[in-house]
Amino acid sequence: MADFKDTADEIFIDGACNLPYIIFKTVEGKERRMYYPPEKLGQKVVKNVLRDQAPTSPHLYVTGNHKVNAGDVVIDAGVCEGNFALKYVDICSKMYLFESNPKWTEPLKHTFKDYRGKAEFFPRYVSNITKGASITIDDALPDLRGENIFLKMDIESAEPFALQGAKRILTNNHVRASICTYHRQDDLVRVKSILQKYGFKTSTSEGYMIFIYDPNIFDTADFRKAIVYAEN
Repeated sequence: MADFKDTADEIFIDGACNLPYIIFKTVEGKERRMYYPPEKLGQKVVKNVLRDQAPTSPHLYVTGNHKVNAGDVVIDAGVCEGNFALKYVDICSKMYLFESNPKWTEPLKHTFKDYRGKAEFFPRYVSNITKGASITIDDALPDLRGENIFLKMDIESAEPFALQGAKRILTNNHVRASICTYHRQDDLVRVKSILQKYGFKTSTSEGYMIFIYDPNIFDTADFRKAIVYAEN
């Protein structure tokens, strides 16, 4: 039987902002507060945010030598609660956080409040155009060149569009990328095709998953590769 700490995290309340938070450990073992939206008030625990990053998970963002190295610039598209970004914030040189869901805006500001100047937040959709609530990574980061970058992208089937809007970033920097491909049946082919056209070598995560939230899943009934790994 799994230990309780492996399955859930205890919720605490920050009285200053009235937001719930958990205690989260970074890759260096430092304890940081990870904040949640007010909807979690009243709950005692939340599901362990790193369960999908267990060694046997098909949803691993980092594996072997495909990882965030000290001094990297991290681009996290689809931050959600911030578990990936917060894990590496102490070792990276700069961090750019993209999260369009407004319920995470205030929690993320509090989670990364001690990293102002290092972690920059974009509360917008990542896409292939910059218009309204959407922005391309190229337009968001116009001066990023010649850097060692780790790009993690989990944006609910918008990954192919976001990659099209990141051509300059992807071709003018040294990039390792982990791109989710499980939201739609054809995402794996589309993502690999785009990255290979940019000159990347690609591979996939081990194992398969089924994405029950795809409205077409009962028609396709398919198992999917969760992550494409890429490096130029």
